Amino acid sequence: RMKLNVTRHGSSEIENDVDQWFKDTGSLIQKKILNGLKNSFNELGLQTVNMHNYLWDEQPDWTLFERKSYKSMSKIISEMR
Repeated sequence: RMKLNVTRHGSSEIENDVDQWFKDTGSLIQKKILNGLKNSFNELGLQTVNMHNYLWDEQPDWTLFERKSYKSMSKIISEMR
């Protein structure tokens, strides 16, 4: 589970909490999704698809969780090659 912030209206914005969640859970979920997407592309004969093209554009007003999610997805995609 992702820790909630003290108001319990959102996820924790403590960097160590977010990092730990991505290490234990978030990156595993992202890897499964990205591997499924990659396998689907391969089955359709689209092996040359650049997965980075499917990442959304990074935004300056993102929360800590959104920034960490983006970085994690980008790293996983780079490691999939």
